[in-house]
Amino acid sequence: MALSLIPAPAKAGTTFSAADDLTGIPLETITFDATLDETVSQGVDFTEFPVESGRAVSDHGVVQQPTASFSGVISLTSLDPTVLPDPLRLGNIFDSLLKMAEDKQPVTVVDGLMVLFDYYITNVSISRDSAGGGNQMIVQIDLKKIRIVDSLKIEIPASILRAAKRAAGTAAASAGTQSGVPTSATAAAGPSVGGTRSWGKAGADFLTGG
Repeated sequence: MALSLIPAPAKAGTTFSAADDLTGIPLETITFDATLDETVSQGVDFTEFPVESGRAVSDHGVVQQPTASFSGVISLTSLDPTVLPDPLRLGNIFDSLLKMAEDKQPVTVVDGLMVLFDYYITNVSISRDSAGGGNQMIVQIDLKKIRIVDSLKIEIPASILRAAKRAAGTAAASAGTQSGVPTSATAAAGPSVGGTRSWGKAGADFLTGG
């Protein structure tokens, strides 16, 4: 089975608005006439920390997003024998591939061995040579699976909001209130005498005749 790229939406159970009556394949699908090679990679990145023993230790690993790479041939003639050669086919597919990459459009990759969902084109390279008389092009596509998450919104009950506001108001009021207990420095110094000297200073002056 030739490699096919199906643009979004293309998840399990998804139906397309337009499909070929003969094959049932969505009209937006790009199908290679021949697949030259394909590679799918999945890696794990382990953290490493050096220790005094002279070795590196790891405490966990992070699973990297899988990637895929495909190359194939697309010619003027479709694989469908009922479709006549179209001189505009190469140009249309060229424009479609570039637009899918520029629009960051998710695609589903389908071939005879696997189905890859939610992959995005990270690089597309298209070349033509004289060997095929200019009637075909070699397409190299690199893709990466992207997992996009949505923010979770939680509605807080009004009773909890009111309780939180009351607690915040009480804390603010307490922070602005001062007690009448003197500090240790003030207590040690004692009250002022005549508005200028403390009791301790007045006693010392009395004993020394000051």
